[in-house]
Amino acid sequence: MISGKTRLIFLISGSLLSSPFFAYGHQDNIYTPAATGFLGLNTVPSARMSQTGTIQIGASTLDPFVHGFIGVQIADPLSITFRQTAETSNILKKANRLLPGVDFKLRILKESAHRPALAIGVQSALGHKRMAGEYLALTKRYQDFDFTAGVGWGRFGTSAQFDNPLKIFGKHFSQTRDLSSETPNLPSDWFSGDKVGFFGGVEYFLPYNGLSLKLDYGSDRYTAESSQSGFDAPAPWGIGLSYNHNQWLSAGVGMQGTERVMGRISIQTNPSQWPLRHKSYQAPELLPARPNTTDIDGMYITAQDNDIALTGITVDKQHLYAELDIPEHSPAPQYIGRAARHITAHSANDINEITLILKEKGLRGSSVTLLREDIDNAFRNKNRSPNEIWNNAQINAQNITIPAPAETEPTASKPDAEEPDTRKSVKASITLENQLSLSEEDTGILYRSSALATVETSPFLGFHSTITLRANLADNLHKLDKIRAPALLPVRSDVSAFSNRFFGVDRAYLGYTHSITPELHTALSAGYLEEFYAGFGGEILYRPISSRFAIGAELWQAFRRDPHTSLNTGLNGLQVTSGQAHLWYDIPRQDITAKLSAGRFLAGDTGVSFGLEKQFLNGATLNGEVAISNASDPDPFGGTIHAYHRLSLTLPIGSTLYIPEGSIITTKIAPFGRDIAQTIDKPIDLYTLSDHFTLNHMARHWQDILD
Repeated sequence: MISGKTRLIFLISGSLLSSPFFAYGHQDNIYTPAATGFLGLNTVPSARMSQTGTIQIGASTLDPFVHGFIGVQIADPLSITFRQTAETSNILKKANRLLPGVDFKLRILKESAHRPALAIGVQSALGHKRMAGEYLALTKRYQDFDFTAGVGWGRFGTSAQFDNPLKIFGKHFSQTRDLSSETPNLPSDWFSGDKVGFFGGVEYFLPYNGLSLKLDYGSDRYTAESSQSGFDAPAPWGIGLSYNHNQWLSAGVGMQGTERVMGRISIQTNPSQWPLRHKSYQAPELLPARPNTTDIDGMYITAQDNDIALTGITVDKQHLYAELDIPEHSPAPQYIGRAARHITAHSANDINEITLILKEKGLRGSSVTLLREDIDNAFRNKNRSPNEIWNNAQINAQNITIPAPAETEPTASKPDAEEPDTRKSVKASITLENQLSLSEEDTGILYRSSALATVETSPFLGFHSTITLRANLADNLHKLDKIRAPALLPVRSDVSAFSNRFFGVDRAYLGYTHSITPELHTALSAGYLEEFYAGFGGEILYRPISSRFAIGAELWQAFRRDPHTSLNTGLNGLQVTSGQAHLWYDIPRQDITAKLSAGRFLAGDTGVSFGLEKQFLNGATLNGEVAISNASDPDPFGGTIHAYHRLSLTLPIGSTLYIPEGSIITTKIAPFGRDIAQTIDKPIDLYTLSDHFTLNHMARHWQDILD
């Protein structure tokens, strides 16, 4: 039964949070993490969210736990936190237990003048049951005060102040919940339990820049720790001081009750604000008047000097046609604008329209038709905006056959000139790859860093070849071999054996790509497909250029590589057929793509996966995915794990001076040594390659057409 005091607090908080007098106030203050990584007060969550794409990395301590976390605001209403919790009362001593988890918070309602923001969150949605809990939080701003109130289940409900209000919806919500269990937390545990707890508090942003005062009342009573080790739980109230320096460094200190000291430090950044494109571009000079003749040689040569791959230039009366290869990690409108500028600089006065047929890695996609007058006015007279060019542009999904030039029309200053080969026969790139895992119950934090060098031939008759060599720079994966028993049929659980070799072949394959239509694409690959598998297979993708939906499928015959052979090139005799069907949807106004997949994984298990990918205007991408399998990996403490999760950030660095085009830095947060829910890291990704052909990509990056 809820006490009168608690009921009074709840009613007052709810009334205040719903009051129209709680206006937005100052919105330039930065909200900071609570102890376990989610935005909030000292120990309780709020409904606050960071700017989309924000990454927060931090650590905190409050007896009996030390938390390390990496949080990502992967979408405007969704944040994900990867957390490793160590149970220890002394940060200098070895932890008694490791309690990893993946947490998420989903905002249901945005704050308005008359209502608070509302968010639902799950701590250890995937992870150890000891730290698992769910909550519903409301947060409202009034000038420099930010008020929060909420209801918690699981760990957030151990204050047990009133009955679970969800019990009326079924037996699931009233089932007994053992927070001291060694089994992993599952969706079947979410929001269950006989009792729930109330939490609340306020953050006051002080008049000193970056400082705020946090007061909160929590609903965690440390019942599992008290019953198992006699831990003396602190008082539920807390007070803390938080400081944010230049919006990237945050630190906090405080007291939980009068006996426990807490501390936190974190850094945050947003890839959208990183300057990733700096390579200089030598634009052609546009003369005051248009030339009298069309100089096709000049178009080829000046474009080639700026790494713009123009081919098949043809003039038909007042229309010029050309094919344009788009680099993989660059915005298509930027290269469309640059190519059109080179064409305009060497086109005769009577050329009025320019059509560019877009290509990438052997795929042939949409075509873009621009008015010559728009390009002239934009670059020569400086009186055309990207929006004005967009209004007159035509983006076509139909196959375009470039007409043969009319015999009576002079098409070039040198009629017998041959087309130069503007495509590089060989392209080199580098990748710096880092993987980090906070999801290990037996080994703590694991990491691996590698450098990959790739050499790729340009497509010839649809075929291209690629070889990638991997150098393992640093890792601590030897910890995996100390506790975990080796798998009989490993998929990726023997990753430490692969990382033991400093130098090895990562990929070496022959690929074929072909576009049946500008909206229907195919790819085939054979050879060493990825670090763990050789084999052959392919993919098909139907992606209408004006639709937000796309569908596709892939199928692979994979042969397991042997890490104990020269350069990891031998095979151990194991093979498996794996394949998935995919559905994609581009979420409007978010630059986020949702992906749903189902099929057969590499261990022979079956299941589904769901992912989100955030694309930034500067070329960075952020991708998160959760896969659920009908099989399981063994848990080190006798349980089972049916899910696999990962988060990856890709930063293109090939636009930087002295670094080869196509080079990237990738950082992946994912568990090591998992065998279930694994897929081929396919060497050719049709969805990524075809993105440049879509209307959505054109609209998102069209401002780059004048770059």
